[in-house]
Amino acid sequence: MPWAQHCQDLAANPAATLFKRRFGHAPAHLVRAPVALTLLGSLASAADGVLLGVAVDRHVSLAAAPRSDGRIEIVHPLAIDGCAFWLGDFAAESAFEWARPIKTMLAALQQRGVHFSGFSAALHDNVPAGFDARTSLETATLMLIRRVHPFTLTDAGLAAPPRRDPRTQEIPAATDQQLCHLAKLCRAARGGVAGAGLLADPFTPLLGRAWHALAVDWQTGGVERWPFAGTAVVFCDAGELAPGDARIAEFAEALASALVKLNLRSLRSVDPAFLQTNRTRLGPREAVAVSHVAAENRWIVRGESVLREADHRQFGQFLWLSHESARDALQAVSPEAERLVQSARKHPACLGSRALYETGRIATVSLVDYHNVEAFVAHLALEAKRQFGRDIRPLVLPIVDGAG
Repeated sequence: MPWAQHCQDLAANPAATLFKRRFGHAPAHLVRAPVALTLLGSLASAADGVLLGVAVDRHVSLAAAPRSDGRIEIVHPLAIDGCAFWLGDFAAESAFEWARPIKTMLAALQQRGVHFSGFSAALHDNVPAGFDARTSLETATLMLIRRVHPFTLTDAGLAAPPRRDPRTQEIPAATDQQLCHLAKLCRAARGGVAGAGLLADPFTPLLGRAWHALAVDWQTGGVERWPFAGTAVVFCDAGELAPGDARIAEFAEALASALVKLNLRSLRSVDPAFLQTNRTRLGPREAVAVSHVAAENRWIVRGESVLREADHRQFGQFLWLSHESARDALQAVSPEAERLVQSARKHPACLGSRALYETGRIATVSLVDYHNVEAFVAHLALEAKRQFGRDIRPLVLPIVDGAG
């Protein structure tokens, strides 16, 4: 990053402002990690399926500077006195739950042999309810440590660290392969193996690219970027928890059980013929969960050619199909979220919409013709006001680059 741009970002970022307020000087480093929004494949992590997501313009920021006393001190807008601890003392504290993701990643890095010293940091985010800020904070922590104490991580362990440019002292941007290794570390820190439950997506906050969707193969940890320009992504949250959100954990358990009964490592390549032949080996909940994941795998695979041809209306059909499967087969969609989706569907500019049932909230994501997005947002806000009796502001979320 050019020095002038770095200074401009520092001056404008609230994390940098908070850092200077608390520590009395400007930070040396600033990293930001976007949040991920899953379009298809919400249950993929529970059975090593495929996920298609986008990184959107809501970020977690860390402004930081190194220190020499072996201490780490993190401040938060709601905890200006901060959370301080020694290197290696990464136990969670109930009074500082917001610092848990940072400690989780520092512990994971230390276990992998990554060496780092103490630092001061300020945390700030503009992440609305319904998004996974925790994973974004974990990925921001990874990128901060890599910037201050360069390291290279592989499946076999540490490799030679990247060399700083002798003129600028900047390190080269991480390659996709290196970022995938960091995403795998983030997944492992959560106990991320097939059958371990539903996990958040650490790949998209790290590897997302502006105006592209990211396909993540949870079995291999491989990723592909597909062009996705010209269509607006609209997020709508009713500000309420969805009733019965405990079902999500049940689906994860059902998928784990199905893997055992089918003697499979993943559901990545399960096709309808295999499922039909082996359906009697599964219970009812297992069967519908496997069918849903297998169908989403197929829609995502088909989505590659559809997106490369810029046929976003056809891609939107996959979102409708995913929503209907979650509603009718999984019975995971609340009546309130269903009304929001049907409200979106009424507008001619809406290409596709689904309930974000996996968030445990009454929330939706819609794909909208870019030239008519303002009319769509006004329509959806009016419908939400009618349904819930209060002002609800749908968010138009640009697709952005990953952490950096």
